[in-house]
Amino acid sequence: TPEEKLAEAERLKAEAGEKVKAGNFKGATSTYARALAYATGLHGASSALSSQYGSMMGVAPSPDTALDAAQEGRASELVTTVNANLSLCYLKIGKPDRALKFAEKVLEGEAPAEGDGAGPLSTLGVKAAVRAAQACRELGQLDRARALLTRAAKSHTKADKLGRDIRKQLSATRAAAKAAEASFGAGLSFGGKAFGGDDAGIGGGGGGGSGGGSGGS
Repeated sequence: TPEEKLAEAERLKAEAGEKVKAGNFKGATSTYARALAYATGLHGASSALSSQYGSMMGVAPSPDTALDAAQEGRASELVTTVNANLSLCYLKIGKPDRALKFAEKVLEGEAPAEGDGAGPLSTLGVKAAVRAAQACRELGQLDRARALLTRAAKSHTKADKLGRDIRKQLSATRAAAKAAEASFGAGLSFGGKAFGGDDAGIGGGGGGGSGGGSGGS
């Protein structure tokens, strides 16, 4: 029944949480994936993802299963939480590309940063943004990491542990971005001196463009 499948998804989520506490992030990833296969099948949030995990974990999701309003709410919340936790686990086991994918799924359900319906991130959304930013840093996407952390900082203004961590990461990301821009500019300048002529002009223009981009942030 839908209730039995939902209860099993919640049980698996709790089991995965215990594995996280024990530092078994690889094992937790597998268990969270099984929970997600059940939950997405019930919630209908992502039939493709549900089928993917269902085939991997031996779970038969039921995307057409009817849920009442309370069950739908539980399934939706479970999907979002498990996506966030999978993002954390994939960061811990050195798979930033997968971590980014699951963090983005959480952020898809948040209010947009601008335009119609714009608003701050929820607490879970803030955590997802921080994890997405960490993944972006590891993937060399510093500008995107900086944008994610900036939004997280605007959404979470408390001076608690999470707030301090956001601002620490934002400061480090800005420094890394500036260092990368400086290194890139130095490389262009060196190329100009080595080859002379027009290359020197290209180097100067590139350096100015990078500086403008940094200032815009």
